[in-house]
Amino acid sequence: MEKYLVPEPVGEGNLTDQWTRFKKEFNLFLLAIGKADASGENKDDFDTVVQKLDSVCARRTSKHVIRDRFFQMKQDHRTIDQFVADLRKQVKDCEFGALKDDLMLHVLIRGVDSDRMRRRLFESDKLELPKAIQMCQTMEATSADLKSRSNFNSSVAAVHYFSVDRGSRSNLSSQTVTGPRPCTNQTIQDRDRRSDRRSDRGPQC
Repeated sequence: MEKYLVPEPVGEGNLTDQWTRFKKEFNLFLLAIGKADASGENKDDFDTVVQKLDSVCARRTSKHVIRDRFFQMKQDHRTIDQFVADLRKQVKDCEFGALKDDLMLHVLIRGVDSDRMRRRLFESDKLELPKAIQMCQTMEATSADLKSRSNFNSSVAAVHYFSVDRGSRSNLSSQTVTGPRPCTNQTIQDRDRRSDRRSDRGPQC
């Protein structure tokens, strides 16, 4: 059981993410075996080692790497609010200073899914981040409303079509067929009898 709880060592990939994952799992391991509240000289040594590893792993993820991730961010079918929230979270570690809002605006315009939305943002004069976010939210809401109306109209048209089609078939089936009565065996026999009687009478003056 204890062997199962031992976390996997730090592997390939982002060193900071790997170390954060390992440290969390190792603390859970210590808690499971009852060593989480250990004190004394060993505890002090352990905390010192963890602090040194924290500083080493944090240094490995430079601001240039973080900035590169930020500039590559895309909306990827998220809502505008979700995309903006993720941009704000990522930009905190980029150390852009006074340029933060301008660069965030650049990534927002570049990363939105809609080409139409991107053109509207490019065409806007004196565009700043708050105005751009508001424009994106408005266009997103308008697009969703138009899509909802289109789906509703399509559903109504489909119901109307099938209702009319079913009514037409019902009317056709209920119509009475008019025209000459079809000949039956009884009709043919009656006609032959009348013809025989006329023949028996002979010529009429």
